[in-house]
Amino acid sequence: MSRVSIAWPPTRWRLKDQSPIALGTVQAGGGPARLTKTGVGRRPGGTFREPLLYLSLYLKQHRQQYYDLLTRVRTEGDWETWVGFFADGVTESATGAVTTAQRLTTLARDDRTRIERDTGRLAGTMLRLHQSLLEHPIQSATQLAARTSVSMPAVNKGLAALEKMGTVQEITGRRRRRIFSYSRYLHILSEGTEPL
Repeated sequence: MSRVSIAWPPTRWRLKDQSPIALGTVQAGGGPARLTKTGVGRRPGGTFREPLLYLSLYLKQHRQQYYDLLTRVRTEGDWETWVGFFADGVTESATGAVTTAQRLTTLARDDRTRIERDTGRLAGTMLRLHQSLLEHPIQSATQLAARTSVSMPAVNKGLAALEKMGTVQEITGRRRRRIFSYSRYLHILSEGTEPL
């Protein structure tokens, strides 16, 4: 189990009156605020290569409250309320991230099961393409061939079968240099990112 800790009191914290969407509006010791933990895939100093949580949506959805609390910190020194608001954002973002991860895992497992059960001899090729699309959900047939070490004719047959199953969707409408999308996977990832 991972823990998130907030050091108190906030020494050397400063506020920058910028867009409420930029997480870097609160800085500690001159660097942007980050959630860190120890473990595999981390950089020296304990930060991950990729953000663990995206708080931008929470801050966007609660923009006015965010501005009001930043003003209160600047004018009244009310850090406690702001930290509580930020902690609520972390909780909501973490809960959403767990739910999204579970849905993506279920989708991948269900699609893998359908491929194994319903496709016969093409299953091996399709499973390799599927795995590559999990890592890069938008790819050209050429990219898929390179990443999977599968021949172009086999990639094209596998993509046609995946498209027929509804797993992938060709998004250019062209006959050459086609690009494919793992559309249901991307749909789950993009939920909640629509403009408010």
